[in-house]
Amino acid sequence: MKGQSGGSVGVDDKYAARSMTGFGAIIMGRNMFEPIRGAWLDHSWKGWWGENPPFQTPTFVLTRHAQDPIVMDGAPFFIS
Repeated sequence: MKGQSGGSVGVDDKYAARSMTGFGAIIMGRNMFEPIRGAWLDHSWKGWWGENPPFQTPTFVLTRHAQDPIVMDGAPFFIS
């Protein structure tokens, strides 16, 4: 996992990094953003990756529970 100890750098790491480049926006479900279901209770949560997401493009999180946009390291997250 990004920011965790262990893991390796090699062809898989390079392939994964390239898979997130060249996009104008990312659309994800709520489970990809956080483990909680229902209303947004913890507004300090910034996704599984923390303050620095692995993608630097506008990201839309689809959910039934709207929340105001979050800005992390220049990449806005729109939750709708």
